[in-house]
Amino acid sequence: MDYTKAIQRVWSDHPEEINSNPESGGLLIQARIVALAQVAANSCLGDLIEIGAWRGWTTAPLGLVAARFGRKLIVADPWLRDDVYQDFLSSIHHVKSVISIYKMRSQDENFIGLIRTLSPCFVFVDGEHSYEAVRRDLETVQHCNGLIAVDDYSWDAGIRKAVDEFVLEYDRRLLYSGVHRECYIQ
Repeated sequence: MDYTKAIQRVWSDHPEEINSNPESGGLLIQARIVALAQVAANSCLGDLIEIGAWRGWTTAPLGLVAARFGRKLIVADPWLRDDVYQDFLSSIHHVKSVISIYKMRSQDENFIGLIRTLSPCFVFVDGEHSYEAVRRDLETVQHCNGLIAVDDYSWDAGIRKAVDEFVLEYDRRLLYSGVHRECYIQ
């Protein structure tokens, strides 16, 4: 499926917030991610994956998408602070039954091995913000048969480099508005 029109519609319906709080990610990016996860889940089979969940503000609505479509949401984050992990658990309590939680870095070989056995329909990459980590995350999910969303593409040169190289190497299509902080790969 070509996601171009769906992405353009979502960008139009949920424009980028000016001066959004980078710590919270802003509410509109969450709405864009969830809307496109629904499009992907509606167009192809497979579970959803979230790499980097922090306090679960995107995890909870992605869990609702997974539940609606009878899928699982696989989440990886090392949660280095217990208070943040407790906030995460509180955020997802109503959808915990559809979420598989992996309290580890996404570059952990056990997590990589698990992900490579799945055929995800949607992946949200918002984990460790380094070139190496994003590149490895993208290679781990390169078999996604739907849509890959990558946060902070517009804000971080290492993320941009990792995404741009991945798109060229794997002959994928990059969708980026030039305004929004995230990009999408199909």
